[in-house]
Amino acid sequence: MINDTLILIPINKNDLDYLYSLQCIEGIRKFALDSNTPKYDDHIKWFNDKLKSNTTEIFKIADNNITVGVVRLDLILDSAKSTAEISLTIDPKYAGQGYAKRTINKVIKVTDLDVYHAVIHENNIASQKVFAANNFSYDSMYRPNFNLYIYHEV
Repeated sequence: MINDTLILIPINKNDLDYLYSLQCIEGIRKFALDSNTPKYDDHIKWFNDKLKSNTTEIFKIADNNITVGVVRLDLILDSAKSTAEISLTIDPKYAGQGYAKRTINKVIKVTDLDVYHAVIHENNIASQKVFAANNFSYDSMYRPNFNLYIYHEV
C-alpha cells in the first residue's frame, strides 16, 4: 500500500494495561485458542515473560497517532526456515476499516522472516478472508476447531 500511515510500535512495560484492556473487551476472545479472559495476575506474568522473551515481538498498531490494536510474532525455533506465528487483535472500535489486512502486509514487509503461520478458528470467516487477502493459504487442521494458514515469502 502506497503511503501507508500505519506504524508498528514495540510494546514496553507501560503497555501492560492496554493489552489487558483489549483482552477484556466483550467478544474479543471468541475465536482465541483460549477463549477465557485471563485473570489480571496471570496477564501480568504472561506480559512480563513476553517482554523478556527472545522469541516474541509484540507491537502496538497505530495510524495517525491512534492505537488500533496489537500484533504479536512468536518465533518457531524448530523450523528450518525463519518462521513465526502471527497473532493479531484489532480493537472492535476500528474493525472493518482495513487495519488487519494493512497490519499483516506491514509485518511481512518490515520483518525478515521466510514463513508466517496463522492459527485461525474455523468459524472466524473474517480472519480467514483477511489472511487469504495477504496470500496466506490453508495448510492443515491445527487442532479441533482451528486451522493453520501459512504464508511463504516469495
